[in-house]
Amino acid sequence: MYEIILDNIIEGVFIANQNDIINYVNEGMLKITGNTKDQIIGQNIFKDFLEENLNSLIPYYLKTKNDLRTTYFDEILKTSPSGQKSYLSGYLFPLLKNGTLNNVVCVIKALPKYKEIKNELVKKSNALDERIKELNCFYNLSKIIEKNELIFPQFLYDVVKIMPPAYQYPEIACARICLEGMNFKTDNFRETKWKQEADIYSSTEKLGTLEVYYLEEKHEFDEGPFLKEERALIDAISERLGRIIERLNLAKFPEENPNPILRSTAEKILYMNSASKNLFHTNLENELPDILQNDIQEAISKKISKESNFKINDKIFSFIITPIKDTEYANLYGRDVTAKVKAEEAYREAQKARQEKLNVLGQLAGGVGHELRNPLGAMKNAVYFLNLTLENPEPDVKEVLDVLSNEISNSEMIITSLLGFANPKPPILQKVVINEILQSILNNIIIPENIEVVKNFDDNLPIIVGDPFHLAHSFRNIIVNAFQAMLKGGTLILNTCLTNTGSIAVSFEDTGTGIKKENMDKLFEPLFTTKAKGIGLGLSISKLMIKNHGGSIDVISEEGKGTTFKIELPIHLRSEGFN
Repeated sequence: MYEIILDNIIEGVFIANQNDIINYVNEGMLKITGNTKDQIIGQNIFKDFLEENLNSLIPYYLKTKNDLRTTYFDEILKTSPSGQKSYLSGYLFPLLKNGTLNNVVCVIKALPKYKEIKNELVKKSNALDERIKELNCFYNLSKIIEKNELIFPQFLYDVVKIMPPAYQYPEIACARICLEGMNFKTDNFRETKWKQEADIYSSTEKLGTLEVYYLEEKHEFDEGPFLKEERALIDAISERLGRIIERLNLAKFPEENPNPILRSTAEKILYMNSASKNLFHTNLENELPDILQNDIQEAISKKISKESNFKINDKIFSFIITPIKDTEYANLYGRDVTAKVKAEEAYREAQKARQEKLNVLGQLAGGVGHELRNPLGAMKNAVYFLNLTLENPEPDVKEVLDVLSNEISNSEMIITSLLGFANPKPPILQKVVINEILQSILNNIIIPENIEVVKNFDDNLPIIVGDPFHLAHSFRNIIVNAFQAMLKGGTLILNTCLTNTGSIAVSFEDTGTGIKKENMDKLFEPLFTTKAKGIGLGLSISKLMIKNHGGSIDVISEEGKGTTFKIELPIHLRSEGFN
């Protein structure tokens, strides 16, 4: 009867008698071992079966026989005859007759993807732990502000202590805040070469730095041993510190402060420092400036802090209006932001002018491209006709025709770039494999004999959604540029990997001539080029195509040593109807 039941369960089962001879095996066990019943039934556990297929079970089998108790096992690696690896879990239990061992039953469950699933869970758990650390850091910062009421300098001593626990390796992390010649450090602080640093700025100047060090070497991640998320964290904390310290400085000596400071109810001014009196041209502390009235009344009535800009005496001032808890008044902290606002306006105007320039360039490029395509087509047909009619042309004639044909091809490529810049097409999304796109480019491009291409491809990259032609075009532009930068030979390293932020990174590292510092900011500008041939649209088109995929492209270069282009593409589109 038990055989009928065991033959119909998916787990593998075998039974061995007290002499270690197998007397039963079900279908599930045959699938796990890859054997037939004839190959297993009647075999000795130690000599014929476990040694060959499941020898990791031997200690559990012996323990079950000796203790006469159920024994559990987990994560036993098994390789099938076809080479497929899986992990096994299960248990062995004794069957007793009159108090003595009669049989040992083994039940086994195969877990083909157990290890992968476990590793993925561990990875996600670690990522979640890091996010919790960051949230705790921000929460602790808010508690410090509330507890100390911004008492200086105790506030900074407390802030520096919350930084190490927010990092991946808190047990070897230390931190320091450097501010106006003063240092606020954790007890274990020591300078090392493994440092992450962020500047602390007020609205007008640099105040100091926030630093986190590791006391010993760790595995390389995004920024040395530090994660991208940790860079975002330290930048956010330092930015918040800058604003808090600026408020502390504003409130510390209000009368001597060169910035306007006021205290006001909804109806009248309670206090004005000298800078406020000079700004509003009044010595009467009970007059509420009309320009501030509505904002002050709104902040007090709604009990919310707000920041507003006001144009006063041809200057622009920003006022932070902060209602004081359990009172009917608010403090106002002002500062001159004229230079900042004008710089922002100038930037917007420059961006507007740049966009207008791009629009004109686009129209010009499209018109020129179309106008040149027809005569080039006629020239191409003429060269083709001459090659057909001239059976044995003179060497000089053949050389001229070959040169003409090559120049026509180069001109067609330029026209294609012009039209691509003038009328960029949106990506046509489909499933793509990044490594296959790169390999296809290498298979179809002429690699100079003096250049070595090294591929470091991550074979576990997920399939993402993208336009294979746009991506190939962008990758090919960068590869061709790398070859042209290594005319005397060198190495091009192609790397692909999955980042900690859930994107695919593709990098192109060459050992070429590098890029001059003065050219770095113009690298992706349309029509900028340092080459004798070419019109400077390749990288600008590549950047546009990557941007249309929700990605980014960055470049690091050192003149005389080489250049690295890094492209990051999001993988979040995988689940949007393409799986």
